[in-house]
Formats: sequence, structure tokens, C-alpha cells
Amino acid sequence: MKKPINKLILSVVALYLLLLSMPYIYTAPVITSSNSSLIQELTALFQNKPAIYEVTGWDVIMEDKIYVGEKIKKIKNVDTKLLHKLMKKMRRGRFYKARRRNDFVLFFTATHHFSTVKYGLCYSVENINPNSSEDKIISRYKPYSEISPGWYISQKLAVKQRVLFVPDNIPSSSLIDDSEKLPKNWSIENAGNN
Repeated sequence: MKKPINKLILSVVALYLLLLSMPYIYTAPVITSSNSSLIQELTALFQNKPAIYEVTGWDVIMEDKIYVGEKIKKIKNVDTKLLHKLMKKMRRGRFYKARRRNDFVLFFTATHHFSTVKYGLCYSVENINPNSSEDKIISRYKPYSEISPGWYISQKLAVKQRVLFVPDNIPSSSLIDDSEKLPKNWSIENAGNN
């Protein structure tokens, strides 16, 4: 009777250690074929509706007003069905918040020690390098690395989340770093068609 329990305990400990070591071994790409359509739709939303400042999986901020739940249906001149669809994708996906700041769109990721995602994403509408921006919000997340024309990644856009029984130290690098890897034929125009 003790042998199956010992094997189970050993398996749980081994899995825990494997999960703890994954961020040291591998860094996942920021842009994947599964999240590229969300990126495209959010970028288009911010460009077409300049009154929208921020979108998360739970709320929308417009002109210093926060819309949550049923209040989102009251937003005028916005396709609220599309907004709900994007918010649902955000709750299930890699990006938990997207924010427009002047000519930039910032995509924030949530990371913890088990996570292999260590970067967030920045899109420059005017193809301006965010490292040269004087804006205090954009500067807060420097340095940025360009991965495609107009697209940049930054580790400071990956917000650490605390997880119970997990160490707080997240490695800044790993043995295999695919963070700059892009899906085949990536561009903002065909982001949803990969």
C-alpha cells in the first residue's frame, strides 16, 4: 500500500520541480498564431476608437470612465459584441490588458514562476521606436527590443503575479529563448489569418 503513495508523492514533487525549472529552460514567443487575431483586433479597435484607453478581460476604460459588466452595453459608437468577444479572449489568453498611449498600443502579459512568457508587447502605430519616446508611461517599460517593423517586446510589460507555494524570482533569460519568434507570414495586416 505504501508503494503507490510513495510513487504519487514522488511524481508530484518531480512535476513541481519540472514546472519550477521550465522558465530557466524555455521562453515562449510573445506573438503566436493563436493570439495574433486578438492582437490584430485590439490594435484595430484602438486605432478606430480613440476614446478607448484600455481594455482588460473584465472592463473597458474610456475618457476616464470605467465600464464593467452590463455597463459595457451602454458604450456608444462601439461594437459591444466585438468588445465582449475580445474581453473573453483576453481572459483565456496570454494578454490580460491592452492600453493605448498616444501612438503606441501596449499589451501586458501576466507572468509567474511557472510561466514561460517573460515579455509583453508594444505596437508603434507610426513606427517610432519606443526607446526614443519621451512619454513617461512608455519610458517606464524601457528597454524595448524590435521583433518586426513597428513591433517591440519588453520584459517590463510582463507583470509578475504571485502564486502560492511558488518562489517569486523569475529568471530574466533562459537556455532557449523564442520570445522574438514570429508566426509564419506575420504582419498586422494578416495577423488573424495565420
